Amino acid sequence: MCVPAPILSKIGVWIWLSIIVSSIALIFERLATLHLKSEFQLSQGPLGPAIFIIAIFYDITILILSIKESKFVEEVVEESQLDQWPVPAKEKGEDDENIRTMAMWSCINYWILAVCQSGLAASGLYLAARAALFFGIPPSDSRNVVIEIGGLAFVFAEMAMLGYIATCCIVRHVEITTYMASSQA
Repeated sequence: MCVPAPILSKIGVWIWLSIIVSSIALIFERLATLHLKSEFQLSQGPLGPAIFIIAIFYDITILILSIKESKFVEEVVEESQLDQWPVPAKEKGEDDENIRTMAMWSCINYWILAVCQSGLAASGLYLAARAALFFGIPPSDSRNVVIEIGGLAFVFAEMAMLGYIATCCIVRHVEITTYMASSQA
């Protein structure tokens, strides 16, 4: 059985897409809310660009952890010079090394999962606050409905992406466990 592919191969495109969309949305909102005399001048929402900054923070954190996991898998495969992992133990001390390597691999996976879960919680709190302000404040000149609905849609999309990454981490853990059981059998 081959070493499972790094998690970055499954989630990398989604993370980069989220970073790019968040950055463009942040720039657009900043430019649109500047106090310039233009026909595109919009007023800033009650929470401003917070969700875009939150999304960029969580996406970069997940990207860094998944790159670290990817490098870890590459190092393990290079060290073993085999297409399987862990390296079959020749001495009693090497078994301990395999267990430490497995623990490290699972630890990185759990950190990615933890960041996803905290990102989902932060996005959920933001969604609740944004919805409460959107539906609780009477319409006025100081609120742009398009920006508000765009912000809410962005939050739903970010939560869906974080949910997908969390699911990939859970599946990844099962793959790692299955691989370890088959390679030691």
